[in-house]
Amino acid sequence: DWCGTYLAAMNDEMAAAGFPMAPYVSFKKWHDPRSGLKTWVAGPRYSQGYVALQNRPGLLIEAPMLKPYATRAEGTRALLAGSFDWLADRAGELRALNRAAAQQAASPEFRSTPFPLRFALTEETELFTFAGVEDEEVTSSITGGKWYRYHGDQPVTMEVDFYGHAEPSVTVALPEAYLIPPEWSEVIGRLQDHGVQLRFLREAREVAVRSYRFSEAEWRQRPYEGHHPVKFQADSLGETRLFPVGSAVVDMNQRAARVAAHALEPGGPDSFVQWGFFDPIFVRVEYVEAYVIEPMIEAMLAEDTDLAQRFAAKQAADPEFAADPWAIRYWFYEQTPFYDQRVGIYPVGMIDDADVARSLGR
Repeated sequence: DWCGTYLAAMNDEMAAAGFPMAPYVSFKKWHDPRSGLKTWVAGPRYSQGYVALQNRPGLLIEAPMLKPYATRAEGTRALLAGSFDWLADRAGELRALNRAAAQQAASPEFRSTPFPLRFALTEETELFTFAGVEDEEVTSSITGGKWYRYHGDQPVTMEVDFYGHAEPSVTVALPEAYLIPPEWSEVIGRLQDHGVQLRFLREAREVAVRSYRFSEAEWRQRPYEGHHPVKFQADSLGETRLFPVGSAVVDMNQRAARVAAHALEPGGPDSFVQWGFFDPIFVRVEYVEAYVIEPMIEAMLAEDTDLAQRFAAKQAADPEFAADPWAIRYWFYEQTPFYDQRVGIYPVGMIDDADVARSLGR
């Protein structure tokens, strides 16, 4: 366990230097260290989570704000210096591990294993010696709210439960390749920015793909990091699609396979879908005018007795619908071949056949 060896060495070195370390944690109950400590698995938006997708070890350093600034700065410097020295002594080993991680990400074995997109902590715990400070719960005489006052000059050591074991909570079956239509140029460009290797179709191809149909989309009302992230329900969909010239082929037999999967699998915590790069697929832009659909309704009812029966049943079962002219018009519009059935369908296709994937593009 290379990372475990590194952490053990740095824990000893930092403790000897007067800067004892602990894992990055939060309290199980907010502001109450005695409730237990919990850690987490960083997602792609965080630096240490992102470098893991790039098959590299990462390090997040956080210096507690309750300590003086000079102590925080010196502790950070000491950990960086110690880490550089430790890594310098093992540079060859680190390069070999990096190469092995990249090769593993590009291997068929990697694609044959369910790929974890999200993790959740288990209830498994171990005792942890937490070096904290005394605190007290205070009721504000001004706001009436409760808050915690920390006494940095009064150290206290507590034995608490540490929740540090995580298991995958969302997994997907990785394809041999993803196929992205050329109009999604920003998505294609961002994949290239992240070092994902692409090929492009030289001719239009009909391809059997897996994909998703989205429903119940809800956007965050207030912006977050300049975006309005979206949540949705995603159901699997299989169909044959025509992909035009210039469509991007994302082969998964490459070292950046983890990056591609997190970007293109909608269920990932930082997928391009959730960050809003595919928002147009949720919008129905076609509509119907009353002067167009009303004559069509008359003809449809006259020509299709089954449709007339379904309409009568709908009216009987839903009085609100029966009293709403536009609801009725829209219902009939949904029965026509002009109604857009592609709204909410993910334009990215997933190819599971390795021979088909290899035959695409250049």
